[in-house]
Parts: sequence; structure tokens; C-alpha cells
Amino acid sequence: MIQGLMAKLEADDAVRDALPGGIYPVLLPQDAVYPCVTYQVISDVPDYELGRKARDETCRLQMDVRSNTTYAAADTGVRAIRNCLESFTGDLLDGTSISDIRVEDVTDYYDAANLAFRKQVDFIIDFTF
Repeated sequence: MIQGLMAKLEADDAVRDALPGGIYPVLLPQDAVYPCVTYQVISDVPDYELGRKARDETCRLQMDVRSNTTYAAADTGVRAIRNCLESFTGDLLDGTSISDIRVEDVTDYYDAANLAFRKQVDFIIDFTF
């Protein structure tokens, strides 16, 4: 499911324009080009019906957009990601069926170690595969 969502983001013109540095799982490379985004699964909990695992699952996905120039660049990246994913329903290229994507939280940070603005957005994703 995550690979399908990342493929959707990478295929979106507005996301590519806002995040020319790319999309990375978990860790930001030392030589990353900004603005860019990292992602990680915070939780992936299956649903259960009558004690058995159902086909439906809920996942919390965290995305951290980073910009070493301006806060506005990080904000533009988050907006592009939200426009692409928020309220999406349908099938991904990997065969996952998304029934809902909604924003759970958006938080601003400044990463002093990397001298970069960071805007974090958490999505709740309901899906079957």
C-alpha cells in the first residue's frame, strides 16, 4: 500500500514541482536536495471481526516536508501532498483499494541541526488489499 501511495505522489505534477528533492522512506540522505519529504508508517493496525482479521486495515502515515530555504516552501510541499492524497478513494497501482484518506495532524518544526524548516502531516488511511 505504501509503495502505491508513493507512486501516486511521484506521478503528481504539483508534488514533483513542490518537492524537487524527492520522496524518501524514513531517513533523509545526507546529500538530499531540498525541498524534499520523508515518510514513515506510525501504525498499521488490521481490523478484526468476530475474532478474525478482516480485509480492512487502517494505517497512520507520517510525512515530513523539509525546506532549507523558507517556511513557505515546506508549506507548499505539504499542500501539494494534501491535494494529492486527502479524500482520495480508489485503487492504487499496487492493487490496494483505498476507502478514505484524511489528515489527522499537521505540525510545524524547525530542524536546527540541518538548518531546515520541517512541516509534518499525518494521514489516516483506510484500505483493503
